[in-house]
Amino acid sequence: GLECDCSGMDMPTSPPELTCPDERTVTVDFDTLPDGTPITPGTFITDQFQAEYGFEVNAVRFLNGTGEDAGNWARIFDSSNPTGGDRDLGSPNKNCPECANALECPGFAAKSSEGFFNANVTNCVAQNNVLIIEEGDGTEEPDDARFGKLVL
Repeated sequence: GLECDCSGMDMPTSPPELTCPDERTVTVDFDTLPDGTPITPGTFITDQFQAEYGFEVNAVRFLNGTGEDAGNWARIFDSSNPTGGDRDLGSPNKNCPECANALECPGFAAKSSEGFFNANVTNCVAQNNVLIIEEGDGTEEPDDARFGKLVL
C-alpha cells in the first residue's frame, strides 16, 4: 500500500458543519408538488421535484435475494387510507392515546412486530402521503416492498 507523511499538514480535527441557508431549506411532504398540485396516491415519483428543488427520486427494490429489479419503484402511499394490506404503514396508529376510533387512526402494528411498542408512541400524527418502494407492477393499489433502497 501507499503511505503518506501528513506531518506538517493542517488536518481538520472534526468534519465541517454542513448547513443549508434558511432560504434554501425545503420540507417535502409528498402531499403536493412544488406548484401546490395535490399528489394522488399511487403516483410514481421520479423527477417531479427536480426543477424546483434540484433532486430526483429513484427507488430500487430487491427481489427475494435474487438482486435488484430494474426500474424506478418510488410510489406515493396514502398512510391515512392504507391499502394493499399495509395497515402497518397507516398513520396515526390505532393504539395511540389520542385515538378514539379506527377510521381516524388506521395504523396498526402487529404485536409480534419489532415496532409494536414504538408505533404506539411515535406514530401518533397523521402523515398523509408517504413515499414507498412499490412491491407490485404498479397497476394495483400501492403496496410496499419489503426490501429496497431509496436514492434522492
